Amino acid sequence: NEYLRLQTEIKDLENKYATLHDELKELAEQQRDLAEKAAEEAKSENADQQTRDELAAEQSELNSKLEKLAEKMESATRDKPLYDLEKDLQKVLNEEAQAIRDSVAQNQEGLEQFLNGQPSPQSTQQFSEEGEQQADRLDPAREQAEQEIAEALEDAQKMQELLKAVNAYQQLYAAQEELAKQTQPYKDKPQSELSREDQLALQEMANTERQIKEGLEQVEQALREGAENAEEAYPEAAQDARNIADAIQQANLANLADGSAKTMQAGKGDQSHGKAEHLRSEMEKLMSECNQCQGGGAESEFTQRLKLMRGMAAGDTFSQMAQCKKFGKGNKPGGMGEGLGGMMGTGQSQMGENKSLLGGESMLGQRDKGDQESVNGDDNFTMREGPLDANVDKSDVAKSADNKREIRPAKSVTGDLLMNEYDDVVDAYFKKLTTGKKKGSD
Repeated sequence: NEYLRLQTEIKDLENKYATLHDELKELAEQQRDLAEKAAEEAKSENADQQTRDELAAEQSELNSKLEKLAEKMESATRDKPLYDLEKDLQKVLNEEAQAIRDSVAQNQEGLEQFLNGQPSPQSTQQFSEEGEQQADRLDPAREQAEQEIAEALEDAQKMQELLKAVNAYQQLYAAQEELAKQTQPYKDKPQSELSREDQLALQEMANTERQIKEGLEQVEQALREGAENAEEAYPEAAQDARNIADAIQQANLANLADGSAKTMQAGKGDQSHGKAEHLRSEMEKLMSECNQCQGGGAESEFTQRLKLMRGMAAGDTFSQMAQCKKFGKGNKPGGMGEGLGGMMGTGQSQMGENKSLLGGESMLGQRDKGDQESVNGDDNFTMREGPLDANVDKSDVAKSADNKREIRPAKSVTGDLLMNEYDDVVDAYFKKLTTGKKKGSD
């Protein structure tokens, strides 16, 4: 359940209940069609036994489908549901299922009389009227249950939208905290001393910082929109959300992230850590407000509304909704573009799961130990096995590397950089062979 709560939100339950109610609506329409068919038979005075048996068989099949639907409604919720609110939603379904059973039982009595009597236009008309009455009973039962469930889920979703935005901010803070740690090795390293690997790592960090910038902009917007939607139902929680959005704007967090990203992109390692750390410290100032928004008054407000307005018990629904890591338009994890979309694709921050996204310290000086090894920590590599490293002068490798780096753009530290080094060794090797042949011919 905890994993599912990361990936889903409470409004995703709508489909489950909508499927049941769509089926009931379809069966009610079939009931009306059958009643209309019987009325036409009564008007034509075609009251033979075959017609009666065919109508009765259709009604019996329809009643059987209604009984099966009632069974599905009664078992729609698991013993341990995703959200405690579902327990009371199940009570609504149970009442609806009982209404269906009562209607079928009433219709079944008339059906038996229809079968036991002599076929006649009058009995066929009576059969038609009883079918219409059943359809009239089914529609209000469905509409009432549908409305009760929809309103409860809508109320809960308004609160969850606020919680999702707050969660997203906390994830962005965790990402920025990690990024500040990754920049620390560069704080005393001037730009002139940065290796190519350092520069590539800083570029990766710049990409991450830009994602954080976009995420901050999205969170601020989501908090304001969520507060507006929740104003009537949860005025206190809505005000808390607006306060956080105002604080994000006043602290100029998105612009701080933009400046930090530009510094990293420019390869200014000695300034990158200071800017990343400054943004982290400014974001940290809002964490207490975020924690407050996730509990206390907001939870009490949610519980009271559910009880007073819907007659339902919240249980642990509030804390269960707070586990959701989905964020963005389109109802998909990370669905708001490259900001949080790049870091929340699995319902949680990929920053902690895959530090290579940041480049930086986790990648510096690391290589595939099965194929290559570093030489004195510099950019030159020798192959562990094979003839290539036997007669190659390292100065030739360095010269070849310098020429290659002027024209070959780098795309990633672990991919292109390793291929660059391998190509450098190969080029130097064949250059050595060519030089050797020329000397021999002379």
